[in-house]
Amino acid sequence: MPAQTDRDLADLDFTLVAMCGLAVASIVAATTALAEANRPAAENALALTSELTAMSGPAETQILSLLGRPSPQSGTIRHAVAGVHLTGDIVRMGEHAGRIAEIVRERYRELPRGGGREILLQMGLLAHELALKAYQALINHDAGSGNTIDTHNHDMRLLRAGDCCTER
Repeated sequence: MPAQTDRDLADLDFTLVAMCGLAVASIVAATTALAEANRPAAENALALTSELTAMSGPAETQILSLLGRPSPQSGTIRHAVAGVHLTGDIVRMGEHAGRIAEIVRERYRELPRGGGREILLQMGLLAHELALKAYQALINHDAGSGNTIDTHNHDMRLLRAGDCCTER
């Protein structure tokens, strides 16, 4: 049973990495759509977001399977709970990209020019960096990368407030 649990945890990790890769791709497509008022890029972002959302159900099933075993070890429980959080966070990243893509698809001829658009593009670039950091953390099993991700989250909040980003 421990060998099977290890394989199932590895499968969950693989699923989360694939989901994060789709989130990165959807953010890139949505940012490209916004930057270029590009409707086909918006359609691509929406397709990627749909694929990502479809993967969340099987990921949650994998997690429940791990937690539903008789007397799971504490490491398995921690891994599964982290998987629950990551699944939600990754899906939210994709949903944000999807909302941007929907706006571009519906209003690509009316998109703002100038400063407002520049801030949105900076937010898109920060979202891309944040998603890449999460992707790298998943691949490298690097829980310590949270500080870098927190810095990016802080920068995003500053952009929303109209302030400039911190130096990296």
